[in-house]
Amino acid sequence: MDILHDYFSGLSEPILKENFVIVYELLEETLDYGLPHITEPCVLNDIIPPPSILSKVINAVSLGTT
Repeated sequence: MDILHDYFSGLSEPILKENFVIVYELLEETLDYGLPHITEPCVLNDIIPPPSILSKVINAVSLGTT
């Protein structure tokens, strides 16, 4: 929970829904066959960049083009 709170500056249902892909990637990196794997926030930030305004704009633009 602390990792998610650090990534999104708070936790709520809308935040988790908007960032579902990042939440999934974090769970995938932190758990390996159900066992804790990588739990250091600084290492996770290097592997999976936290969401930013720029990444949201890029995702919105790429989703709009088919």
